[in-house]
Amino acid sequence: MIASLRTCFLSITLTILSILLVACGGGNSSQESENGLTKIVLQTDWYAQPEHGGFYQALAQGYYEEVGLDVEIIPGGPNALPVQKVAQGVADFAIGRSDEVIIATSRQVPVAIAGALMQHDPQAVLFHKESGITKFEDLDGKTIMANPGSAFIRIMEQTYDIDVNIMPLDYGMNRFLADKNFIQQCFITNEPYYVEKEGADAGTLLLSDSGFSPYRVWFTSRGFARAKPDIIKAFTEASIRGWNDYLTGDRTDANAMISANNPQQTPELMDYVANSMIENKLVSGRPENGEKTGLVTTERIQKQIEQLTEIEMLESEVKVEDVLIEGTIDLSQATPSYIKPQHWPNLVLHTSNGIQQSQQVIKPAQMAEIAVEARRKFFETADEHYDMQIVYLADFIETFVSDPELTFWITNYGDKYQSNFTPDILNTVKPYFILTIDGQSIVDWLDSIDHPEWGPHVLNIESTEGLLDPPHKNPWGVSKIHAVTKELAFSGLGSSELGESAEKGQLIFANSCASCHQTGNGLLGGSVSSRTMPMLAAFAINAEDYFRKMLISPKETNPLAEKMPSYAHYQEEHIVSLIDFLKTLAIN
Repeated sequence: MIASLRTCFLSITLTILSILLVACGGGNSSQESENGLTKIVLQTDWYAQPEHGGFYQALAQGYYEEVGLDVEIIPGGPNALPVQKVAQGVADFAIGRSDEVIIATSRQVPVAIAGALMQHDPQAVLFHKESGITKFEDLDGKTIMANPGSAFIRIMEQTYDIDVNIMPLDYGMNRFLADKNFIQQCFITNEPYYVEKEGADAGTLLLSDSGFSPYRVWFTSRGFARAKPDIIKAFTEASIRGWNDYLTGDRTDANAMISANNPQQTPELMDYVANSMIENKLVSGRPENGEKTGLVTTERIQKQIEQLTEIEMLESEVKVEDVLIEGTIDLSQATPSYIKPQHWPNLVLHTSNGIQQSQQVIKPAQMAEIAVEARRKFFETADEHYDMQIVYLADFIETFVSDPELTFWITNYGDKYQSNFTPDILNTVKPYFILTIDGQSIVDWLDSIDHPEWGPHVLNIESTEGLLDPPHKNPWGVSKIHAVTKELAFSGLGSSELGESAEKGQLIFANSCASCHQTGNGLLGGSVSSRTMPMLAAFAINAEDYFRKMLISPKETNPLAEKMPSYAHYQEEHIVSLIDFLKTLAIN
């Protein structure tokens, strides 16, 4: 795969579009799905790949669903024509470069940018290190295989006062591998992987360092932006969340989607691409320059307009406001936030009593109605206090959980741990959601301290009274909460009639071990630990000494438990009770 093929048909496509759009209006594809969500089509610029990973992550992790969207990702290819499809309403959003949108706008194509999936375009010049090339000036007089008429070539020549010869891109690597002096256009995330696998010692010059630095963006039609501003905002916020999560969290599910659509994407290649995006700061950009995931600034768009005007690539005058969506997302600030202060993501609430199940999306305005002002630490171990808007979990449950029998509440979160809450816990430790900190939404505040993965929702506690393992009651990355009966929560995990010691052990399990060990009943337990609850039960009944060692020094019994804390603070009565409970699992 040669990613640079994406731009091959731009000039022809935009010329045709400027004619077609006069004759046809083109309705957008969004409509309500059978599940009540709004159907959205995202057209990508190339076949499924990690360079689209944030969108697949948002899809796989349910981030789009949480904001009411049913998103379908349509893979691209040589004939994807994303600008045309968005302008004609065949797709609601598409992926491309910001300079493509600017050029399309100059040709009266009504498209506009909603956000940036990459702060810097991954296009680069690929060469053999044996050629002696180390900087852009070294390209003077050289022949480069690239897309003829590319803006970056003309701007690079102008910036460095050089002249290069262009050979049309043939989308292969054979000539590069056969000739140590061959130079060609590439994606820094992609082609270097292939040529290095073939033994080439390749070097690259990232085009964003050449004086021309377009964004890679998702864009929509101006008509759709005017008609559906809430959808633009929801899609943008969920996509930004997906990109942050894809680069910092578990990419397994998203990568499975990618490889299912494009079998050429092997695990090794996908890891290479993701690491390249991280190392080159393509998605998040450089914080010291005010860059961040999703950000588009008027200053950079204005500079690109000026550069494209200077090399005579625009067919009519273009203003910044012609290129960016107006009135939905403020893209003009140096460090804007797509989730504005006093806003935070929706929270999904599942309820189930074993017979009836339902799901509702709790909207920010509903949370705000039961919020209170407080001055709190961020986690009980922190030193500094902050002014916060908080919602006590007890108030949340009283407001939104109507069935009084649902007295066991489970939070699942991004790092695949879990935390559980009972009425006693609500009364003693007083857990609460943090909505804002010092006037910023929790999402914005976490982003400002470089921990976006801790969001979108965070629970804190006022007290550690009665808790053996307080950190388990400070979950972050919460996106869903389940309200169930205690019987349902523990269904399939042992006898419903426990002795006094085993019942104490059940509570210890629910407030610590359940956060990482899979139980197998589909409700309790995360998916972090490689040791499932049936395995722990087997250890407890057949190798009690080994199980005790697992608690006191987990990394001595499992190399994968390097980050797990010691439970040396457990007293003998705690260990005995936990073992008694686990033995009930083995019995059943």
